[in-house]
Amino acid sequence: MTLMGLDGLAFGFSTTPLFVVITGFTFGFLSNIFSNAFHQYGAELYPTRVRAFADGVQYSLSRLGNYIWLSLLPQVLYSSGPFAMYIFVFIMAVIVTLDGDIT
Repeated sequence: MTLMGLDGLAFGFSTTPLFVVITGFTFGFLSNIFSNAFHQYGAELYPTRVRAFADGVQYSLSRLGNYIWLSLLPQVLYSSGPFAMYIFVFIMAVIVTLDGDIT
């Protein structure tokens, strides 16, 4: 997730079409890896007896969070530009990385 944040910052600094394509592709690639790893990580956070229910609730909340992110981030992008948006995403990525449980 931190790599996604760093790549997002690089995307925000992109000035050439080639750099936009490279950093955009890298971000998409990393986000696909993150999505798969995050679902595996989430399942490991709960005891076996409640894992299916808790993982389902967690997934539902992640979809809700995704809706909120997709509603707020375009406003930040419009008002402050791509660099500010990715700084915001990077800060959130660092917080989640430091706050997550080690399994």
